[in-house]
Amino acid sequence: MVQDTASAAGAQEEDPTRYDFGELARGTRSESADGDAKVTCETYYWGYELYLNRYAFNKFVELGSGFMGTIVANLPYPVNLIVGAHLLTRTAWAIAVNKGTGVKFTSWWPVAGALVPSAWHDGEDTRPTRSG
Repeated sequence: MVQDTASAAGAQEEDPTRYDFGELARGTRSESADGDAKVTCETYYWGYELYLNRYAFNKFVELGSGFMGTIVANLPYPVNLIVGAHLLTRTAWAIAVNKGTGVKFTSWWPVAGALVPSAWHDGEDTRPTRSG
C-alpha cells in the first residue's frame, strides 16, 4: 500500500495540469525579446503584470496573433495560457491608453484574464509616434 501511495504522489508531481500557484505568488520574472521588442512578466502574490515595451506593443498591434508566440514564449505556466487566451481581446483598449512608451497589462489571480491595460514608460529616451 505504501508503494501505491508513493507512485500516486510521483504521478501528481509530473502531471503538467497541476500547478503550484505558490511559486508564482513568491514572485517570478520572465522576459522574451524579438529584436528591440521586449516582453516582461512579473508575478506577485496578488496577480501578475505583463509589460510590452513600445516596440513589442507596436508589433502586437500590427501583427496581432502573429506576435503572440513571442509574447507567451517565456511566460510561466499557467500565465502563458491565460495571456494567450485573453490578450487579443484587449487590443482596442490598449491602443486607447497607449502613449507611445509601452503598455502594462495587470491581472489579479481571482480574475486572471482581466489584463487591464495602462500606459507604461519603458525607459527609452525617445518618444516614438503613437500607434493606432
